[in-house]
This record gives sequence, C-alpha cells and structure tokens, in this order.
Amino acid sequence: MSGEIICPACGAPLDADSRFQDYINCVYCGTQSYVGASTKAISSDSGADATATLADSYTRFRIGQRGYIRWNNDVHEFIVVGRAVYEYDGGYWSEWYIDIGGQGYWLQEDEGIYILYVEIPLENWDVVMMLHIQNEQESEELRAGRVIPALNGEMDGWYLLEWGNAVLSGMEGSMPFQKTDGTTITYMDGVGEKIRYSLEIESDGQDGTLCKGWPLEYEWIRTDDEPEPKGTVGAI
Repeated sequence: MSGEIICPACGAPLDADSRFQDYINCVYCGTQSYVGASTKAISSDSGADATATLADSYTRFRIGQRGYIRWNNDVHEFIVVGRAVYEYDGGYWSEWYIDIGGQGYWLQEDEGIYILYVEIPLENWDVVMMLHIQNEQESEELRAGRVIPALNGEMDGWYLLEWGNAVLSGMEGSMPFQKTDGTTITYMDGVGEKIRYSLEIESDGQDGTLCKGWPLEYEWIRTDDEPEPKGTVGAI
C-alpha cells in the first residue's frame, strides 16, 4: 500500500505507511476505510457506529511510535500501527498492532502485563463451535485447567486459563480487520508447552482467530523515549 489515500467521508489524508494493512481509521472523523492493495479508499463505514471511543486509560504506546523488543533471542525493532481496546468484566485491555520486520504482531497490554502474539491458522472449527456453545450455555465444562483439543495440525492440546465475553470499545490507526462499535467476542486464553494461546470467537460462532504468544517483562520492551530493554524471551 503506497501513495496518498483520501478519506471518502471528510477528504482528509489517511496514514498509509504500513504496507500490510487492509483497513485504516481516519483520525479526523473516525471513518474506517477498506483500502486493500489500492492507493484509494474503495469502501468505508462512517458515522456514529463506524468506530468506538477509546477507553481513557494509561498506556505506554501510541500510534506511530517506534521501539525495540528483546524477544526470540534477539532485539527486534517495531513500529505501532494500530490499536483495538476491549472492555470485559475485569476492565479494559489493549491489543496494539505492531510491525516487526514487515510482519504483523499483536502486543496485548493488560494492567502492566504484556504478551506478544502472532496469528496462526485456525482449522478445527468443530472444537470452536463446541466452545462457543458451551460459553453461551455457561456450561460447567468450561473451567480453569480444562484441556482444549488442538485447533490446528501444528499444535497440541492446551490448558484453559481464562475465558469470557468482551466488547470492542474502540480502534485507531491501521488494522488488519474491520469491526464496528459494540462488536462482541468470546475470548479463551490458555497455555501449552510454554506457549500462550488466545482464541477469539465471533458472536455467532462462525468465525474467529487463533494466536500463539509469549509473555514479556516490562523491561524487555523499550519505546523510543525509554531506556534499553533487558533480558530475552521466546522462540518461534
């Protein structure tokens, strides 16, 4: 994605620095535009329901910010390109979409706890639907420590740690998906073989995403106005 992209709602220029984003939010009017590989916005959602207002909470990060993460036995430069904020029973969490070497990652920030996620294939849809139904029915089958079957051919079963429903509270910047104000998801977080897993299921149970990730210490992340990180974590 390159060249100037114009917001179809207000005519303001959109930030198209990231080459792998499909959706961009206008910082002036809130319109979310689909751009794909084009240099012009070809469709948009605008108005009060186009994007939610972000929660007013402390964060270390901002759109366009650069920094370094000491992870996977190396130091990796990143740039923050997008953000989604979700509201759940415990408050809010942020999912920052960051570019590391041309690949998109999610940096989850929840009350000072950081997990770096990357999306992986979600293939076992029978299990996804089963989990969706059990969550809808508030089944006792969903409990901490339950073994969840593998969701693709490259992973083993994993242990459920936390689950619940969350509502999209807001988005900003460039995002790889299109969602609107009030979108509800079911989240299921767990661990297996020292890898964190996060499954997000859409409200109808027909779609979702699966990510694997690695917890990061505060000191392992350095933004452009912070000191050098310490330590290392993770292996792909």
